[in-house]
Amino acid sequence: MLAFLDPIMSFSSLQLNPVRELTELCQSRNWELQFSIKKRGGGGGGFIVDACVNGNSVHSTGCGTNLSKKAAMRTAARAIFLKLKVILYTVPYTLTFN
Repeated sequence: MLAFLDPIMSFSSLQLNPVRELTELCQSRNWELQFSIKKRGGGGGGFIVDACVNGNSVHSTGCGTNLSKKAAMRTAARAIFLKLKVILYTVPYTLTFN
């Protein structure tokens, strides 16, 4: 009976898709986001994804490799997103309201 009283999901354990988070961040800041997907040669196969963010004063790149294209994109997006979080927390950003 007590199991029904436990929360189904807590916000601290909630994980969003890093591709979505990065896309939303880039759209809100008017930054350009590009993904370059290459198929890895050889017997192992897999994918290599290079992601690049260009903005007014921001340039960041990230790379992800995996057998799955989706997982490689998530890895590349997560790498860039973590770099951008550090940049945004250390560099003051001027907010503009319309």
